[in-house]
Amino acid sequence: MAEKTKVLVAPHKERANFKALLLANPEWVLRPGKAKLPSVFFNFSTFYEKLSAVGYDPGTRLLEATFGVNNAFGYNGSLCSRGSFEYVRFYLDYGAGWEDQGLVGVNVHDIPTGKDCKGNPKKPISYTAKIQIDASAHRKGCSAPVIPKIRAILSWEVVPPANSPNWKPFWGNVENCHIQIEPRWFFVIPEFWKDKILTLAEEQPHLSIQQVAQNLLVAEPAFAATFSKAETADAVAKSYVAAKVDATRFHAPEIKKALSFNSLEAFSTESAFSSNPFKVNISELLKNYLATKANVAYEELEDIGLDHSQEFLTASIHVKRPYGYSGDLCSDMFPRFGGGSYEYVSFWADWDDTCRWEYLGTASVKVHDLKNIPEKGVCYAAYLPYDFNRRRQHCDQPKVVKIRSVLSWNTPPSTTDPNDLETYGNVKETYIQIKPGESTGDVRPVMTIVGGIPVGEIDNASGLTTPVAKFALTGFPVDARGCPFSGRVTIQGLPFVGHKYRIQYRPQGEANWITLFTPIEVVKWNGFTTERVPHVPDGAGYFDYLSYLQNLDSVLGWLDTPADETRAYDIKLDILTIAGTDDKKVQIDNVAPDAALSITNVGGDCADYTAGTRIAGKFTATDAYFSGYLFGLSAAGGAFTPNSGNSAEVNEDWELNTAGLRPCGYTVTLYVSDRAIINSSPGGRTVPASVSFCLRAK
Repeated sequence: MAEKTKVLVAPHKERANFKALLLANPEWVLRPGKAKLPSVFFNFSTFYEKLSAVGYDPGTRLLEATFGVNNAFGYNGSLCSRGSFEYVRFYLDYGAGWEDQGLVGVNVHDIPTGKDCKGNPKKPISYTAKIQIDASAHRKGCSAPVIPKIRAILSWEVVPPANSPNWKPFWGNVENCHIQIEPRWFFVIPEFWKDKILTLAEEQPHLSIQQVAQNLLVAEPAFAATFSKAETADAVAKSYVAAKVDATRFHAPEIKKALSFNSLEAFSTESAFSSNPFKVNISELLKNYLATKANVAYEELEDIGLDHSQEFLTASIHVKRPYGYSGDLCSDMFPRFGGGSYEYVSFWADWDDTCRWEYLGTASVKVHDLKNIPEKGVCYAAYLPYDFNRRRQHCDQPKVVKIRSVLSWNTPPSTTDPNDLETYGNVKETYIQIKPGESTGDVRPVMTIVGGIPVGEIDNASGLTTPVAKFALTGFPVDARGCPFSGRVTIQGLPFVGHKYRIQYRPQGEANWITLFTPIEVVKWNGFTTERVPHVPDGAGYFDYLSYLQNLDSVLGWLDTPADETRAYDIKLDILTIAGTDDKKVQIDNVAPDAALSITNVGGDCADYTAGTRIAGKFTATDAYFSGYLFGLSAAGGAFTPNSGNSAEVNEDWELNTAGLRPCGYTVTLYVSDRAIINSSPGGRTVPASVSFCLRAK
């Protein structure tokens, strides 16, 4: 959790006037590290926000960074305004240099600092930025763990530039750690066992080849003997002795099992490690176990936060040692040799500052022995989706909630006592801010997001986004000039489980409503990870409302708009047996920008010119919802006039100074972009137009 800081009554002048300072000093951005900055950027760079932890869950492939917002002011407005944005750019280094993994934005605001039930200020508020990565090109077999370094750069209001891992933010900081990538599962089966495994796989099509092999391993000792590289249980135990893993840790799962049966004999007779490599006295071991509470020598809960994109509660866990986690990655293939272990994190909420905790659920992440673990350990993450719809309030009443999390190794923590700490693990507390909105108290048709934009940020008259609009799930702002929608328009809304809903649409100018029968895919949480599952309407076009865990993004429907469509659409939602509808107008623009480019020198396009000649021409860059244009050359060098612009142009002049360009063939490309929201995601359309010419030596 971010460190507590002195609460401000007003932001520093450098903070309040940050955008003006950047405009007046563009060299700060253009020449980072070279231009002199005001001392405030060094003395107070983490005063307002601080990145505190990073982590990764190999199961979901989600990379996360948790940061704290420390003050009540300094974020450009209240929760009812645009506020400001915290950007996090992620990098991974597998050993050959940093690779850019992408950018996440989190919308933050000025939120008054209330007090919890103990009178403590409810700051910092913890937020999490997460991104799913594709590490498939770097995955290896289980015997060669892949442990890349992660870097997260937190920056307020300035997007960290791509492919710049050493960039230093003005406001914010950098956090590093190592993560463990999921292994690639493959194993070599001796030739004389292949036919038997394939036969069994055909007889049991619901099982994977790996599962068939595991079953055969248990049933056929001769088959197990062929896997000479697989560690035996006693070999694992002996490696723990050599690594100085204490006996209490090693035998903790067995002791827990014995205590559950209230029988010491269970420990001595059912022990999987009958050779007793630690030569322990059972009574002494039990005494040490019972005396150990909240041991953080092996793992520690570093921070907790809330991701606003899908409203996942997130726990950042630091694994510190190479051994002590019940088996290496390869033991997952043959669980009787170990199988790894789980780090469990329970989440609790004090909703109304009454010092009464409500249990929310338990998340987990699987960990293993990693012989090549870096000196400072490996950072993991555990995620718990939670339905906050019943807890939402209007933006003028920010809902800040105290959260407690309990970490427990190999044993799920208590679901009834938030103060009960297990043998290994610890507790953390923080504050989270629940996104404002409507509560699911009364059953009524409610669309919350259309085309990726909150419905309140789509103008009812024009169907375009408003000047303060932003994408609901990522927080990224859209063009303040107003954006239309293009392609697939996703409709999201409040879930009312047990009821049925229908979506209808009508292109403006037409009288009849059209029922939407398009099947959709929803993101479901299966307890460990997410999966995409189909959702189909009935014969009348009504869908069943799904619960939050069955539909994490609350997607209600997909409206696929026709190509070349440029008119407004009305969208209507109704609930079967419930009176009333919810309606929204959106402007559709499926027409691409116009881009045209020509050379007006004698000879025109594709002609030969002498090096140093000024190439001149005409260009057109237009669209009904124009964004901007940019000139580019197929090689470095040369100077365009103009180089770019954000207003539409028709048959305007352009020029390229070819001084300094070597004799060669060149292509000039004009890129014209519009402001359309494509398939409910950021982007816009970009259309190129090109001309070519050759430069000859003088």
